[in-house]
Amino acid sequence: PRLDKTFNEMRDLANKYNFDVTVIIAPTKVRLHGKYFNVVPESSESPHFINYVENLSKSTGFTVVNLHSLLQPYAGSSILYFCDDDHWNEEGHRLAAKSVLQETFAHDMRL
Repeated sequence: PRLDKTFNEMRDLANKYNFDVTVIIAPTKVRLHGKYFNVVPESSESPHFINYVENLSKSTGFTVVNLHSLLQPYAGSSILYFCDDDHWNEEGHRLAAKSVLQETFAHDMRL
């Protein structure tokens, strides 16, 4: 309920001050790499929280860039996070930035 309330407040501010909101969903290392590499414990099969945030964003009228689905094709062949923490490495940053740029450009072209 708090997340829903926050998104509604963001929508109200965006409407009041006439700006667009883009929600960027960034997956955790476990979520993205868990099923491919033994060093990372596997998480649940369905990304429930990611799906919830994506659906909430869309229902609130926000643009969504879901990096979970966009980075998934690279997850089995490239390590996108530092091995000893949950931050993107250089390749992860490069692919995330490329994905955000492509998605926001594609969204702008649809307007």
